[in-house]
Amino acid sequence: MAAVYAHRKDFSNSEKTSVNGHPGLRVEKFSKTCGLYVGTSDTQLLLVDVAVLRDVKPEYRDHCAFIEKVAGMVLSNLPPAS
Repeated sequence: MAAVYAHRKDFSNSEKTSVNGHPGLRVEKFSKTCGLYVGTSDTQLLLVDVAVLRDVKPEYRDHCAFIEKVAGMVLSNLPPAS
């Protein structure tokens, strides 16, 4: 995550966050997309990108909050870091 944070200035809109206790950085790239970097260990990270093309469900309206929910589900299925 240190390398991601070091390049934070390269993103026009970013915000530090945490997902299930893991450090993260949300990156809003375009109006309907969001990227999320989540540190899973000292040397690994999870990158999740989402594009919401239609806001058919209320939880899709805040696509960056939605991506944190998705990342949390992925993290709960990953084995412990080695």
